[in-house]
Amino acid sequence: MMLRAVVSAVETMRRVIFKHTKGANGKPLVSGRRVTGFTNTEEEGVGLTKVVPFLIEDMLKANGGLYEKGPDWGSHVVVDGKLVTGQNPASSEAAANALLKLLRQLIFPMGVTPHGDHG
Repeated sequence: MMLRAVVSAVETMRRVIFKHTKGANGKPLVSGRRVTGFTNTEEEGVGLTKVVPFLIEDMLKANGGLYEKGPDWGSHVVVDGKLVTGQNPASSEAAANALLKLLRQLIFPMGVTPHGDHG
């Protein structure tokens, strides 16, 4: 699958999309990009390492992602260009805020909205 998007933001459990998605260059979309997702230790902590078909941390690394993580179950968000990823459900609010900030920057590059607000 080839993907061309202005902004990509993926909810924690949907990170499976990065397993097979390719960028315009034919390489995995996460290759060379800073990303985060469930850690292997978070998966282990809920007893899923033997249940899930693959571990998100391992898959992101195998696809060339520059994997970063915060403390288990804490909020951790990584923004790399137009790609926003959150480590786990605790990261949802921070990831949404990072996405909104990115969208404001793209829509209002000078930092001023049509209403005169600074984004």
